[in-house]
Amino acid sequence: MPAELPLDEVVVAGAVLLILLLFGLVWSLRSARRSALDQVVQATEELSAAKAEALRQAGLLEATVNSIRDGVSVMDAGGSILFHNRAAMELLELAPGQDQPLTEPGRYGLFHADGERLLTADEMPIVQALRGHVTTDLDVLFRGPTRPEATLSVNARPLDASAGLDGGGAVAVCRDVTEARRLQAALQEQYDQHDRLFGVLSDLGEGVAVLENGAFVLVNDAYAELTGYSRAELLQMRGADIAADDQAVETFAELRRELDQSSRLLAARTTRLRRKDGRVVPVESSGISIEHGGTPQRVFVVRDLTERERIQAELAGRAAELEEANQELAVARDAAVAATAAKSAFLATMSHEIRTPMNAVIGMTGLLLDTDLNSEQREFAETVRSSGDALLTIINDILDFSKIEAGELTLEVQPFDLRTSVESALSLVALAASDKGLELVASLDEACPAVLVGDVTRFRQVLVNLLSNAVKFTTEGEIVVSVSALPSPQVAESSLGGPPESVRLAVRVRDTGIGIPPDRMDRVFRSFSQVDSSTTRVYGGTGLGLAISRRLAEAMGGDLTVDSEPGVGSTFTFTPVLALGQRQPAVPAIGGGSLAGRQALVVDDNATNRRVLQLLLKRWGMTCVDLAEPQAALAQVAGGGRFDVAILDMHMPTMDGVELARELRRQPDGARLPMILLTSLQARLPAADRELFVSTLTKPARSSLLHEQLLAAVAPSVPTPRQAGPASERAGQAAVGESLRVLVAEDNLVNQKVAQLMLTKLGHRVDTVSDGREAVDAVRSTGYDVVLMDVQMPGMDGWEATRLIRDEVPAGRQPHILAVTASVLAEDQATSTAAGMDGYLTKPINPRQLADALAPVRARSAT
Repeated sequence: MPAELPLDEVVVAGAVLLILLLFGLVWSLRSARRSALDQVVQATEELSAAKAEALRQAGLLEATVNSIRDGVSVMDAGGSILFHNRAAMELLELAPGQDQPLTEPGRYGLFHADGERLLTADEMPIVQALRGHVTTDLDVLFRGPTRPEATLSVNARPLDASAGLDGGGAVAVCRDVTEARRLQAALQEQYDQHDRLFGVLSDLGEGVAVLENGAFVLVNDAYAELTGYSRAELLQMRGADIAADDQAVETFAELRRELDQSSRLLAARTTRLRRKDGRVVPVESSGISIEHGGTPQRVFVVRDLTERERIQAELAGRAAELEEANQELAVARDAAVAATAAKSAFLATMSHEIRTPMNAVIGMTGLLLDTDLNSEQREFAETVRSSGDALLTIINDILDFSKIEAGELTLEVQPFDLRTSVESALSLVALAASDKGLELVASLDEACPAVLVGDVTRFRQVLVNLLSNAVKFTTEGEIVVSVSALPSPQVAESSLGGPPESVRLAVRVRDTGIGIPPDRMDRVFRSFSQVDSSTTRVYGGTGLGLAISRRLAEAMGGDLTVDSEPGVGSTFTFTPVLALGQRQPAVPAIGGGSLAGRQALVVDDNATNRRVLQLLLKRWGMTCVDLAEPQAALAQVAGGGRFDVAILDMHMPTMDGVELARELRRQPDGARLPMILLTSLQARLPAADRELFVSTLTKPARSSLLHEQLLAAVAPSVPTPRQAGPASERAGQAAVGESLRVLVAEDNLVNQKVAQLMLTKLGHRVDTVSDGREAVDAVRSTGYDVVLMDVQMPGMDGWEATRLIRDEVPAGRQPHILAVTASVLAEDQATSTAAGMDGYLTKPINPRQLADALAPVRARSAT
């Protein structure tokens, strides 16, 4: 074991060791402090240097941003502006410390590009950028308190945390583009003007070329096509490159010299160009000198003369042919004179051949109308009769045209009922209109005279022609005839030779057809011309009807005009001058007997039909409720509406007239309501449906027939005009004087029957023969008071038979001979007089005309 040390020594040794350790620790701490201080000093020096560098760079960045001409603004994530550069402060007129431009609606602030609406805070591009939206080249308008209005282009985008902003932010850059936009608009206007000018040049049918110092700088398509070069090729060439020869070069040089001395458009010169394919083209060139950008330029207008030279050569070649043709024309003229005479004879023959069967059609229907017929039968018979009259009108067109061209047209003067004439014309086209589903409506103004004096046949001929054309060229809609009296107090004595107390009518026929293009209006009234040649194939027709109609209108002291719009329709206006008549109308104008004060229900989906019916019923003293919807009519009756009569249209979109009548019958107030149905010619109702109505009338219903049926519906005990008197009295055929013995000489068996029935109705005894020889033999053996002598019969005609009767029959037994013919030639009347005939009747003969012709003979026989 080691020797143990004394305790004191151990303590002393430990103290010494402790002191040594403390000293070492103090020395170590002093060294560490000195080192740490050195590091702090070094770090402080480095930080100061870095701060100085950062300040220098920040100042450099600020100076750089402030030197930019574009305005720069930075916003933090909270929506506060952190920075505006100098340009932004100036552009937005911001004062130091001010971060938003002053705003006052309508005066200053940031506006949308149109300058009408102020940008809201949410619409600011920099605010939109905070929400993640990028704005590129957005034009806004700035109005400041002191600066004029300026256009600013704004770009804005969001900033993320990498930009050094806590939570991110947004930056907006704006630039003043006011002048740039103005220059851009001006440049665009120049481009537009250039395009317009070049477009005009391209549309010209003639070639246009602009040369500068002899080289092409602008050519249009027509010039390029003329030369065979493309426009790009010509712009690499000179004008002399396309001259055909030295003479052409000299011609263009002469033009340039003259252009240098004058600013006027020079007269055209003829020269020749050589095309790209080598072909020489004759041209006519004129020019004018202009200045563009301080540089003189020459504009040449060039026209191709190839076709003109070809035509000139062709004309020269035909000159000799024309001379030869003139000699042939002299021969043809003599042949034409002979042909004209043959044509007249042919027209007379054809007139007879066509009129003869027509006499049977019209005569038999006339006799049918003299019998007791119900309303439907009478309407059908009248339509057949009117159609026969219309066919005669068509037959007469060619003869009329010939007469008009020869100046031989004469007009009859006789009184006629205006409304009846218009309605009869409508009835002639009613079937064709019905076949196409067209509404046919007539409206006569109350100021129109009831009776006029003039040529009713020609009046109706014009109206029927206009209506036929309207039906032909209309596929859907309506055709409306309106008649009014024009204010013309100074109307003098008309061409009719009537009294000076006359009226000018305005008869308008309006349709909803295909219309007439403005550039084809000049063809409307041209003889043998259609508005469009294609319409001949689609619609037919000779193009003669309107030409005749206008000439007839002019002969009546008026005119025929047209207004039209393609796809909308046409309105023809016929303005004849007619004398006023004295006879009263057949149907009462106002009051209408027991119709006065009656209430009518009218249901029709066509507004024009309702208006016309309303005016007509008002004339007869009735009150009217007119409705377009069947449901509304049912509601009226169900609601307690009281009506004396209902007039229902058959064809309506939601419920037809028969269905409406059934529904009305189911209602208490409609069970006994008299109803009249208006329908088309094609409608044929079952017996059960007919029983719903007191009458069924064909549209357009004649006013007289409608008046008659209304009287029968509201007052069945009151006799109507058609019910009063026997059939013979209705036809105005009351006998005066003694019965005559009449011989009818007619080769057509049907015409014999017509004449026999007419004469029998008049109370005469009738015999018939079939030719002139039989007529002479009959007069020799029997004493006849009257002979109706057809002038054109086989074997012996009526003129020869009359001459023999006048020569061979004793004077005491000579009959009264009336020529009956379908011819309308004046020379035929003269031939009849020369043959010894006492009068002249034109086929087809109507009963009134026949009665008037026989009246003098009956009067003599009664004495």
